[in-house]
Amino acid sequence: MIEQRPLAELANDRRFPPDPQFGLVYAALAAGNSQGCYWHAATWSSCWDQANNVLYLAGERALNQAEFNQHWLQTVVPAMPARHVIKLRLLRNSQLELSDLLSPYQAQPSNSYFFRDQEQTLVNSPLASQFALRQLDAELLQLPSAQPIIQEISWMWPSLERFLANGLGLAICVEQTIVAWCTAEYLSAQRCGLGIETLEAYQKQGLGFHLASAMLAACRGRGLQAHWECSSKNLASYRLAQKLGLQQQPGLISYGLVWL
Repeated sequence: MIEQRPLAELANDRRFPPDPQFGLVYAALAAGNSQGCYWHAATWSSCWDQANNVLYLAGERALNQAEFNQHWLQTVVPAMPARHVIKLRLLRNSQLELSDLLSPYQAQPSNSYFFRDQEQTLVNSPLASQFALRQLDAELLQLPSAQPIIQEISWMWPSLERFLANGLGLAICVEQTIVAWCTAEYLSAQRCGLGIETLEAYQKQGLGFHLASAMLAACRGRGLQAHWECSSKNLASYRLAQKLGLQQQPGLISYGLVWL
């Protein structure tokens, strides 16, 4: 029998290991700064992270394929937003086989890197005169160029109002145009995931490093340990994490991408 249970009960589910990446996600869910659901079955459990459209799955032994298909097609898929890609992440302590679970679906294996801030000293060069570093506040989000940021916040947070009240973010502007931004994702009392983006026309000018350094300093000022995730295919993000002195964490999670 598959039951949806309160998220608070997930903390007592021993199927979920003390994994740094899932721990970041769950802490934000528990704090009310992200949205998701928790399901429990006889031999497996799952947690949906609505922000990044991820279903985390952990189990004690091979689950019944028909049972999983029922869960996937009748419960999970209808709840997912229409963003085309659903990520299924299998926690590595699980005895479930990812390849078996994905066999009925169109899927492609993928990997990611996960880092944490070790609070190394960062030397940030001054921005060129045409650039201005600004707080990502309600006034800045009124700019027409802020629409991609608002969309990102709407994915990652329960509401824009909650982000403005509890979150943090920085942006680099050229006059009244936002050309790069970094926002708090998966925020809890102790931890903060970082999301960063630079418009293509302004890449390779050092804006990412300047922005990320400033966000790391802002997190440290609030007593937050910052975290960083990037796809194994995103070499630019991986190299930036290394340049920032972030420490790579053990890869405890593997996942496949499922197209619907």
